[in-house]
Amino acid sequence: MSYRKSTLVSMLTFAFMFSSVIATENTAFAYSKASTAKEERLKWYRRTLEKNGVEVTSKGLISGLIHEDAYVRSASLSALAIIGDMSSVDAMRNLLSDPDMRVRRSAINAINVIVTQALHKASKKLYKEAKSKPHWRSEVFEAAVLLCKIGDPSKYTELLKILADPNASLFVRAVRDTHHFARFQIYHEGQLVDWVAIVSPVLIDKKNDPKLRREVVFALARIGTPSALTVLKKVLPTETDKLVKVAIQGVLERKKKEAELKNQPVTTTENDKVKND
Repeated sequence: MSYRKSTLVSMLTFAFMFSSVIATENTAFAYSKASTAKEERLKWYRRTLEKNGVEVTSKGLISGLIHEDAYVRSASLSALAIIGDMSSVDAMRNLLSDPDMRVRRSAINAINVIVTQALHKASKKLYKEAKSKPHWRSEVFEAAVLLCKIGDPSKYTELLKILADPNASLFVRAVRDTHHFARFQIYHEGQLVDWVAIVSPVLIDKKNDPKLRREVVFALARIGTPSALTVLKKVLPTETDKLVKVAIQGVLERKKKEAELKNQPVTTTENDKVKND
């Protein structure tokens, strides 16, 4: 395995190790770079921590994680999250089973913040490195998807470029990852990106390869919005390819069962309808 492949695989593996605590669409990457800003946030904890003998440094705060007072343990976790010391994560993991619920909550949040910051920084570096190489199109795309998975869809144009050409070598992979970007409201040139409208023409055009059209069926299922399901419902009655038809029927049946379990019907509105032309 080449260096660039192994680097990306390592990043992906690291991301999924912490998938239960990595932030998604609600994550805001507004991390302060100014030491004064960090100090301002730390002051809320400093008085309590120092009063209890906990020094507000990475080493001191890690020792605060085993303090007998639950509030001190929780405050130490919050302060470590502000500092952003990746080396403290192992010690934090022990508090995921702390007897105090507030401490467990603080541990989850602190690990989430620190790991997400580290992944975001490393992923941006990986993306920048890949972009500097003329023939690393696959690595650029994968780095963009990785960033999106941890809450940063800013490199969405990498996906748009691939989806614009159904014959592109990365098209199927792009279709399979579209749902990650569809979780966000993304504006491109002043317009909200409609991922359903972007991928659905490949399904609607019956001249396309059935296997490719089936990939779009599954992509629309993963997006799962009313507009995505509306496309499938409109295509089904006139679909003649067995491979595609069975895929659509399976998706709609599964979605129907899921809706029944939630006691709410699968509905669509006029605004959700996608033109079949």
